[in-house]
Amino acid sequence: MRYFITLILAVSALLLGIQASAQGSLGAGYAVSTDHGTNDSKLPGFYVGTSYNITYSGRVGVQPGVYYSSFKGKELPSFGFDETVSEVVEKYINIPVLFNIGLKFSPNLFFRVYTGPVFSYGLVSRSGEPYYDDLYDESLGYDKLNLSIGVGAALEFFRLIRLEVGYENGLKDRSEIEDFSRKTDCMRAGISLLF
Repeated sequence: MRYFITLILAVSALLLGIQASAQGSLGAGYAVSTDHGTNDSKLPGFYVGTSYNITYSGRVGVQPGVYYSSFKGKELPSFGFDETVSEVVEKYINIPVLFNIGLKFSPNLFFRVYTGPVFSYGLVSRSGEPYYDDLYDESLGYDKLNLSIGVGAALEFFRLIRLEVGYENGLKDRSEIEDFSRKTDCMRAGISLLF
């Protein structure tokens, strides 16, 4: 018990010695989701959400967030079952936890690079005309959960506006069907208002 109390006191003293600041943001932008595997497809779309950057010592930070993404496009062939063009709609909730480091160019211009895990949960995945196949149906074996590694860069102007670009590399094979694979990547570009 004595060691446990000593550990708590040591961690508390360490946290008290760190100066931290936090800044929230609301953002939106253009995104392109790319599926790699048995069939390749690119789906254009958009994202919108919020994040909260906690900065330590003014340069190093962690930025958790919650984003909604929506994509719609054509896939050829249709999910590996036939050779017809298929409309696809996909919608996700994304939870990034991005670690970043920044460089201050001037009092009104700040540059950040970031990386970290992005957890995704699929809300909707439909394919067909007009979107008749629910790809999350158990018989189709498409997993709702995805894990990606995100990387990107951002420019902040006047501590009010952030322009950002990023890429998420899907690590998980979301298909549970034998001899069929599907990994999802995403490229993003957008703007955020800081508060």
